[in-house]
Amino acid sequence: MDPLAALEHAARMLEQARAAGHPGLMAEACHRLAGCWRALGERRAALASLERALPWARSSGASDHALALQCETAELLADMAARADRGDRGSGRPLRERARDTIFEVVRAAAGCADPRWEVMLLLRLSDVLDRFGDHDDATALQVRALRLTAAEFYGEPAPRAEDAARLRVH
Repeated sequence: MDPLAALEHAARMLEQARAAGHPGLMAEACHRLAGCWRALGERRAALASLERALPWARSSGASDHALALQCETAELLADMAARADRGDRGSGRPLRERARDTIFEVVRAAAGCADPRWEVMLLLRLSDVLDRFGDHDDATALQVRALRLTAAEFYGEPAPRAEDAARLRVH
């Protein structure tokens, strides 16, 4: 399906979800719309759609979906920051700061995930974003936490505590 047809389909999904009034359907429709906007290169519209999806995901009780939306938001903000810096060096800083805030919010929330594999996936996605920012220390800290969780699952080692998330530096 070409991007415009996908966008039209996502818009129809959004209308159906709105008519149904179901938070989970609204979150999914807004999320799909964001993907379509991103495929069309419309990053601001994609960001707005992700931001619209997040409260719906939270109100539906889909915490995993909410965390995935926040990861995608951080990745999109990182992309937007890099593009802004190409035009005017340093102009992407507010976007990077916003991405970092989102990352650390997800890191804290991910500590409460019931599935350690899901938490590992989130941590590795977020470490990639931090690494792109040149924030290698915090990226490495997330990777180490992911490795500890993996070791705990496979070898019965104790998993890191939720308090470990607070050790990351917030910029």
